Amino acid sequence: MLWDLGNASLHLSGSDGLSLLLEWWSQSDIGEFADIALAMAQDESISLSPWRDGARLLTLILELHGSGYFDPVRRANELINMLDDLVAGLFDDSDDLRAMSDLRRREILLS
Repeated sequence: MLWDLGNASLHLSGSDGLSLLLEWWSQSDIGEFADIALAMAQDESISLSPWRDGARLLTLILELHGSGYFDPVRRANELINMLDDLVAGLFDDSDDLRAMSDLRRREILLS
């Protein structure tokens, strides 16, 4: 999503949008948020990047696996399957995965 903020604009990444919808679903119990998240996860026009979205998508999968965090479970399981497919597609290029792994190793060594 792109909002016009005068001379500045704010871009919400695909994983951030999914995360926001899932948080609204979890806090409100309004099923339409889950429906929109499911539709968004299936939308091939949503741009996802391993660098920008990879870690957040993995976190969302873990949160969906969490006991009772998202109900009903059926929708959570559908989302888990769709997010698994999105993550697998992000890392089709092993160079991205290798570069992210190398970067993480350097961060660990420097800390």
